[in-house]
Amino acid sequence: MSFARKAYAFFTRLELRHELPPGVEVMNPYKDRAVRACFKAFLDRHFDDARKRALILGINPSRFGAGITGVAFTDPVALREFCGVPNAMGDTRELSSTFVYQVVEAMGGAKQFYKDFFLTATCPLGFTKHGVNYNFYDH
Repeated sequence: MSFARKAYAFFTRLELRHELPPGVEVMNPYKDRAVRACFKAFLDRHFDDARKRALILGINPSRFGAGITGVAFTDPVALREFCGVPNAMGDTRELSSTFVYQVVEAMGGAKQFYKDFFLTATCPLGFTKHGVNYNFYDH
């Protein structure tokens, strides 16, 4: 089974079954059909093989990046422009996505970068509190 299929199965089955602190809400973009379709297209394009990759973990997804796209450190614009995945998720930009794709481009572009690396977060589900990103270290 390809890495793409394994990753898709893992991420699209994520559920949070724990009580959250007052005011904290979970973002699970993988529940949305359009997000799942774009996420699958991203995985199929860059991970449809059995190559070993280095895992890079970041903090929780943001509400303007992976909280929308399901792709770590990737806002809707980067998903289209750098990853080759058309989407109707808007033109929202996210600061860490902009930085990550500067690095990706410096390393030869998404096709080359994703041959060697897989980006995700310590918790692939995002969190907000009162409409603002809420990271694991905020509690």
